Amino acid sequence: MGFARQTWLLALTLPCGLAHAEAPVVAAPFGLTWNLTQTEIEKMGITLSDCDTKDGETACTVNLVPKPPEHIVIDSYRLRFDADGLMGATVFSANIPGDKDGTVGKSVYETMRKDLVALYGEGERSEKVGQVKPYVGADEFYECLDFDGCGEWRSSWAAGSVALSLKGLHPGEGYLMENFYRPN
Repeated sequence: MGFARQTWLLALTLPCGLAHAEAPVVAAPFGLTWNLTQTEIEKMGITLSDCDTKDGETACTVNLVPKPPEHIVIDSYRLRFDADGLMGATVFSANIPGDKDGTVGKSVYETMRKDLVALYGEGERSEKVGQVKPYVGADEFYECLDFDGCGEWRSSWAAGSVALSLKGLHPGEGYLMENFYRPN
């Protein structure tokens, strides 16, 4: 995935104005620590590749992390850095093909969501499809998720510092994306 596509996808998953009285502290995921520099990450044996810098932030692909998430077949990770170091991390699942009605994707999403609920509480969820015709058939689940304004399948926690999304690619094919953002 290119930096522009990932940045656009990340912007779509950022929750808008979610507020909680006391948001849980979000530790960096995957066995990492917030504010690590790129050099410190590389000293952990993690190879950074396909790095792109824009507006003072650098995003790099990595092929492995110390503690990968469970319940998901990984395609790639993206780590984001600013002047203070590691500020964000995203994991992209492998594509889920042949899943016209989203049954497999929804099942994996729900399993991952339960793990995040155990850490951060119930959170916010928005799971809806069919907001725009003609994408209303059960076999058009991912197509609808890929069409702007038709539907979304996501949850967020800790005032938006953690987000889980099921995304559409093509009819019958999608993927999961889990984002973590350094607390302000």
